[in-house]
Amino acid sequence: MKLTTNSSGETEPVFYVGVPGLMVALSFAVVVVATVYLLSIPFKWYIWLPYVIATIFGFRIALKLDKVKQIRYMIYYLLDNSKKLLEKADSEKDKEKKREMIEKAAEWLEKAQEWVYEPAVEAQLELIRKS
Repeated sequence: MKLTTNSSGETEPVFYVGVPGLMVALSFAVVVVATVYLLSIPFKWYIWLPYVIATIFGFRIALKLDKVKQIRYMIYYLLDNSKKLLEKADSEKDKEKKREMIEKAAEWLEKAQEWVYEPAVEAQLELIRKS
């Protein structure tokens, strides 16, 4: 995650979802070790063919697991920030500032709702819209 400034001057997070992460690094390390071992034994096509196929699927699965982890982290960040803003707005005395905080929290919740369907987030958005 990286914080950037948008055109209106507000700081907002940017998430890089889909880039290789820990699972890809671990699976790459396993593939390198296995490849070095396979190179040390005599070549047999009935060993290499399943190995190459398993490696292809293994990397695809590792990329998917990294993406899931990144999306989960992003959603947690958005929901946690909206919760903090709502708690801050609850203790705020100035009505205008309170309204701004609630609107910003609703914006964070809507961003989270774009990525995952969560009934609790939807219910919270409905409560915010009613108030």
